[in-house]
Amino acid sequence: MQVVTFNLDGETLALPTAHLREILEPVPVTRVPQAGAFAHGLINVRGTVVPLADLRVPLRLKRAQADENTRFLVLELEISGDFATLAIIADRVIDV
Repeated sequence: MQVVTFNLDGETLALPTAHLREILEPVPVTRVPQAGAFAHGLINVRGTVVPLADLRVPLRLKRAQADENTRFLVLELEISGDFATLAIIADRVIDV
Protein backbone atom coordinates (compact mmCIF):
# COMPACT_ATOMS: atom_id res chain seq x y z
CA MET A 1 0.00 0.00 0.00
CA GLN A 2 1.28 3.47 -0.87
CA VAL A 3 0.44 6.26 1.55
CA VAL A 4 0.96 9.96 2.07
CA THR A 5 2.17 10.74 5.59
CA PHE A 6 1.57 14.09 7.25
CA ASN A 7 1.73 15.77 10.67
CA LEU A 8 -1.01 17.23 12.81
CA ASP A 9 0.04 18.67 16.17
CA GLY A 10 3.10 16.41 16.32
CA GLU A 11 1.14 13.27 15.42
CA THR A 12 1.97 11.42 12.20
CA LEU A 13 -1.02 10.28 10.16
CA ALA A 14 -1.28 8.44 6.84
CA LEU A 15 -3.81 8.19 4.02
CA PRO A 16 -3.74 5.87 0.99
CA THR A 17 -2.42 7.71 -2.08
CA ALA A 18 -5.34 6.24 -4.02
CA HIS A 19 -7.48 8.95 -2.34
CA LEU A 20 -4.98 11.79 -2.86
CA ARG A 21 -5.68 14.08 -5.80
CA GLU A 22 -3.09 16.77 -5.06
CA ILE A 23 -1.19 18.64 -2.38
CA LEU A 24 -1.56 22.43 -2.33
CA GLU A 25 0.15 25.28 -0.55
CA PRO A 26 -2.48 27.20 1.43
CA VAL A 27 -4.91 29.24 -0.64
CA PRO A 28 -7.50 31.77 0.55
CA VAL A 29 -10.29 30.16 2.60
CA THR A 30 -13.88 31.40 2.45
CA ARG A 31 -15.57 30.94 5.81
CA VAL A 32 -19.14 29.62 5.86
CA PRO A 33 -21.46 31.38 8.32
CA GLN A 34 -22.64 29.15 11.18
CA ALA A 35 -20.52 26.18 9.99
CA GLY A 36 -19.04 24.04 12.73
CA ALA A 37 -15.34 24.12 13.66
CA PHE A 38 -14.69 20.94 11.67
CA ALA A 39 -15.91 22.65 8.46
CA HIS A 40 -13.05 25.15 8.22
CA GLY A 41 -14.40 26.74 5.02
CA LEU A 42 -14.32 26.49 1.24
CA ILE A 43 -11.37 26.74 -1.14
CA ASN A 44 -11.09 27.16 -4.89
CA VAL A 45 -9.21 24.29 -6.52
CA ARG A 46 -8.77 25.02 -10.23
CA GLY A 47 -12.24 26.55 -10.51
CA THR A 48 -14.02 23.98 -8.32
CA VAL A 49 -15.36 24.85 -4.86
CA VAL A 50 -14.00 22.29 -2.37
CA PRO A 51 -14.85 22.03 1.33
CA LEU A 52 -11.86 22.28 3.67
CA ALA A 53 -11.98 20.19 6.84
CA ASP A 54 -9.88 20.54 9.98
CA LEU A 55 -9.16 17.06 11.36
CA ARG A 56 -7.93 18.61 14.60
CA VAL A 57 -11.54 19.02 15.73
CA PRO A 58 -12.64 15.35 15.67
CA LEU A 59 -9.17 14.22 16.83
CA ARG A 60 -9.27 16.75 19.70
CA LEU A 61 -5.90 18.28 18.85
CA LYS A 62 -5.02 21.89 19.56
CA ARG A 63 -5.34 24.39 16.72
CA ALA A 64 -2.21 25.87 15.20
CA GLN A 65 -1.38 28.85 13.03
CA ALA A 66 -0.53 28.10 9.41
CA ASP A 67 3.15 28.46 8.55
CA GLU A 68 5.42 27.80 5.55
CA ASN A 69 5.02 24.02 6.01
CA THR A 70 1.20 23.98 6.07
CA ARG A 71 -0.41 22.15 3.16
CA PHE A 72 -3.93 21.31 1.98
CA LEU A 73 -4.44 17.69 0.90
CA VAL A 74 -7.15 17.43 -1.75
CA LEU A 75 -8.83 14.04 -1.55
CA GLU A 76 -11.29 12.05 -3.67
CA LEU A 77 -13.40 9.85 -1.40
CA GLU A 78 -16.28 7.48 -2.05
CA ILE A 79 -19.16 8.29 0.27
CA SER A 80 -22.35 6.20 0.04
CA GLY A 81 -21.50 5.14 -3.51
CA ASP A 82 -20.79 8.67 -4.76
CA PHE A 83 -17.40 10.32 -5.14
CA ALA A 84 -16.75 13.56 -3.28
CA THR A 85 -13.82 15.95 -3.33
CA LEU A 86 -12.68 17.54 -0.09
CA ALA A 87 -9.50 18.96 1.37
CA ILE A 88 -7.90 18.61 4.79
CA ILE A 89 -5.31 20.76 6.54
CA ALA A 90 -1.89 19.27 7.32
CA ASP A 91 0.82 20.94 9.41
CA ARG A 92 3.41 19.33 7.16
CA VAL A 93 3.52 16.63 4.50
CA ILE A 94 6.28 14.17 5.34
CA ASP A 95 6.37 11.77 2.41
CA VAL A 96 4.36 10.23 -0.41
